[in-house]
Amino acid sequence: MQEALGRDMPPHAARDRGASCRRRDPCGPSSTRAPGRCFALAVLLASWLLVGPIAHANVNVSVDYTYDTAGFFTPERRATMEAAAATLGRFTDSLLAITPSGNNEWTATAGKPDGAGSVLNLSNLSIAANTVVVYVGAGDLGSGTLGQGGPGGYSASGSGLWLDTVEARGQAGVFADYPTDFGPWGGSVTFNSNPSHLWYFGLAARGLGADQNDFYSVAVHELGHVLGIGTAESWMTWVSGSTFTGSAARAAQGGANVPLDADLRHWAEDTMSNVYGKSQEAAMAPLLTTGTRKRLTALDWAGLTDVGWQPTSGALTWSGASSTAWNAGGNWGGRAPTLGYTATFDGSAPRQPVLTEDDFVDGLSFHTAEWTVGGQGRILTIGPGGVSSAGEGTNHIQPQVFLDDNLTFSIAAGNVLSLEGGLDGGPMAWTKTGGGSLVLTDASTGGGGMTVSEGTLLVSNASGSGTGSGTVTVGAATLGGTGFINGPVVLTGDSTLTSTGTLTINSTLTVHGLANQLAAGTVLTTGDVTIEPGAVFIINGTLGGGTGDLIVRGTLMGKGTINKSCVIEAGGVLSPGSPSTIQGMAEILNAQAPRTFSFEIGAAGPNYANPSNSINDVVRLTDAQAPFADASGAAPAALTADTVIDIYFLSADPALGDYKAEFFAATDFSDAVAEATYQYWRLDPRGSRYHNGNLYSPLDAALVDWSVVPETATFDGVIASGYITEFTVVPEPATLGLLAIGGAALLARRKRRQ
Repeated sequence: MQEALGRDMPPHAARDRGASCRRRDPCGPSSTRAPGRCFALAVLLASWLLVGPIAHANVNVSVDYTYDTAGFFTPERRATMEAAAATLGRFTDSLLAITPSGNNEWTATAGKPDGAGSVLNLSNLSIAANTVVVYVGAGDLGSGTLGQGGPGGYSASGSGLWLDTVEARGQAGVFADYPTDFGPWGGSVTFNSNPSHLWYFGLAARGLGADQNDFYSVAVHELGHVLGIGTAESWMTWVSGSTFTGSAARAAQGGANVPLDADLRHWAEDTMSNVYGKSQEAAMAPLLTTGTRKRLTALDWAGLTDVGWQPTSGALTWSGASSTAWNAGGNWGGRAPTLGYTATFDGSAPRQPVLTEDDFVDGLSFHTAEWTVGGQGRILTIGPGGVSSAGEGTNHIQPQVFLDDNLTFSIAAGNVLSLEGGLDGGPMAWTKTGGGSLVLTDASTGGGGMTVSEGTLLVSNASGSGTGSGTVTVGAATLGGTGFINGPVVLTGDSTLTSTGTLTINSTLTVHGLANQLAAGTVLTTGDVTIEPGAVFIINGTLGGGTGDLIVRGTLMGKGTINKSCVIEAGGVLSPGSPSTIQGMAEILNAQAPRTFSFEIGAAGPNYANPSNSINDVVRLTDAQAPFADASGAAPAALTADTVIDIYFLSADPALGDYKAEFFAATDFSDAVAEATYQYWRLDPRGSRYHNGNLYSPLDAALVDWSVVPETATFDGVIASGYITEFTVVPEPATLGLLAIGGAALLARRKRRQ
């Protein structure tokens, strides 16, 4: 459901500008422009030059609850209102103070924030420099409007300098024939207290219900009107027909004029822009969909720029000037970060920051290394700006990280970011990018899942799940560590699993794409490990787990050990590796199903002492009872004629003699492989068969015999007795005939010598 975001305060009479007194009524955007302003602008500039340059500072949008007569603003609601106001304080404009004295008098006027339609008259109000005062309250605005707001008006008398200050607060463009700036004293905002409107007042967007109206979204929208969007004369300067032509707004929309709503005070419905690169309907469009949060988009900030404000990027840099307290504004140049801001760390500081209470930021950015954000037990909520970390070394975040949006952790090469208080992802999805490492040392929660698209993710949690319960998707990146993952893991291609000890996946592991590997260490899974069709999984470490099978529908390679039953399904290929390797596994399940095995032979026997380059491929089957088993693994089974065993000789002309390779088992497995179809291949640069980087052509099967013979081997320093396949390359039949004739001639010669 959508509801109207803002009905601006009803306009009053047009402003009248006199010689010794002036008046501007609240929220009255007008296209009428009084003549003679060129002279007034010159006088104004001269008077400002007399007071000298003004230091730039962030604008303080000060929220005043004096007229909240209904008691609408509880502490929670005030906190969210203050966060919205802080978001709208991202300006470097210098606003003169309004300080009445002597004959310099004024009355500020604004719509009373109670929904009744009356006007506040505030005599000789003092407004501090760089401050905009906004009076807030609530009243029954009916069923179709969530809030209304706009800038205030005034009446004043006194000197010319005083009148210019009240009207423009030092913003010269206010007096242009077509105004290009805006300097309000403030205004008012009324929120709808009608019980038919279900409000959500939380700071974290994650708690927003599908049927609730987000208070923060409405607050920033109405404050946008207070600051001139749709209400300032400098806004109307850029209105042409039903479009907005301000240069900043056009630039934000790719050079096009921006369509306006029929009231000319809002962007048109469905006008899209972006927040931190993510698409969103502009906050200053007229409607809000229940269950959604709107942040100020690039277009909204551009609209404020065209009104005359000078927005900053919203990045606040830690100085540690006053203390270690994260929440102390003096440590950030005057304002502590909150919603709408990115907390930035650069260079070095005399003190490291410590959260003394829970806090919110849009983003977190470490430009250099060796920073520690302290505050164990606290919660740092991070919005759509995500987290970035750079510099040679490690950065640490000790509070729990609470994700308030789908976001990215971007860790530059050479940098390590350590999350030491866990991560609460909730339903949010998150992505790891960059060539550096993200380390999760504590348990995390949430089922939104994560993607490791670059670099390394390490989990070292002692309990729970380092990544929550969602799916962990690994791209051309590394997933490792010695902790626990309780969600499914998916390798998508060029993906690496690794561990310096044991990494436990209490779920399934699915492999897609080429060049995936278990590089080192042990990975345990409680569910099936599935190599999908077309995928390659190279196991050079140990793959185990008490339950689940290894299901091969693609290609299995490697020198490692597989402590799972292996099911090679139709289309699946077992091909230990290139260079040749020794691979261990318990048994081959469902042996009678068709599949393909590939083995390379380069010497008379395998080099058992070097399993990563054993010269001859060997698959060691450790189950003494049923190395080849049925689907249940309970009874022995045999390969059928549908199973193809490809033997690749790493020679163009294999020498005559015996070669040991293929399978090694504790018992004689001759009967288990007797019906399989053997195909033999020899190196040939013009061959048609490609395997592990080489071309091969067929080798006549009549030239190779095979048998299963006893063998004693040493695996990892342990002597094992068993059986291995022996292949014997025999002479070609024509050669045998020649040998027979030659033998007879030799015998004849020997006889003659007698």
